[in-house]
Amino acid sequence: MDLGILQTFLMLFEMICVVIVFAYLFIRSRFFVEVLEHHPMVSTQIILVVIFGCLSIYGLSSGVTFSGANVNIRDLGPIIAGLTCGPYVGLGAGLIGGAYRMSMGGSNVMAAAIGPVIAGLFSGLVYLFNKRELLSTKSAVIFTIVIESFVSVVALVIRAMNGSSSSVMTVVVNVAIPMLILTSIAVGVFSFIVHNLLTERKTLREKESLEREMARKDAELQIAAEIQKSFLPDTLLQIEGFEIAGTSIPAKEVGGDFYDVMPFEVIP
Repeated sequence: MDLGILQTFLMLFEMICVVIVFAYLFIRSRFFVEVLEHHPMVSTQIILVVIFGCLSIYGLSSGVTFSGANVNIRDLGPIIAGLTCGPYVGLGAGLIGGAYRMSMGGSNVMAAAIGPVIAGLFSGLVYLFNKRELLSTKSAVIFTIVIESFVSVVALVIRAMNGSSSSVMTVVVNVAIPMLILTSIAVGVFSFIVHNLLTERKTLREKESLEREMARKDAELQIAAEIQKSFLPDTLLQIEGFEIAGTSIPAKEVGGDFYDVMPFEVIP
């Protein structure tokens, strides 16, 4: 790759940083919480479609052109939408990205516009196949590599059918490979952030459960201590010539010792 490709990588990394910062803030919103808990309302899904669709538009509008093709991360929005929110959100985001690419025109517009739609749809299907759970970070990266490779092949076939004069090798090296690598990295970082959030939420739930259990046990021990205290005499029998006193101090909340003072007669 020449210096122009290196500059493209640097520019796309800047785009990814913007996307990841946005994603980090977004996944802590109430909309994404509904998704994590598997009960998103229809209105929430519509909002998610728009948001991830805007990510696809951002990825498209911030790209650069090589060999008559736009190098971008247009599929990032639909892929993470599908992997985290399901096929409806993934496909919806892909359609928004594809429609925006169609509006940009160009000789290979169909080849570029079909990518976000395919990526969003298949990502959503993977989400369902994985029982409505996000793939592990490693699996998400592998899936992205596979789906981006498939999208690139479809795009190359469409370009060839349209009689594009660009060299296939030039397009693959200067366009397809950079898009595949950068999109995979972005999906991996996004997946890592989401899994960290899931781990954080799980840890918080476990902490709250432990605190409730400890509070319950403390209450039970307090009751047991009161019961044990009720078994001990409030006052002690006083006998002339003796000073009698007693106390019970358990090592912990409850002890196992009891005492009492009882008069008795010595039978000669």
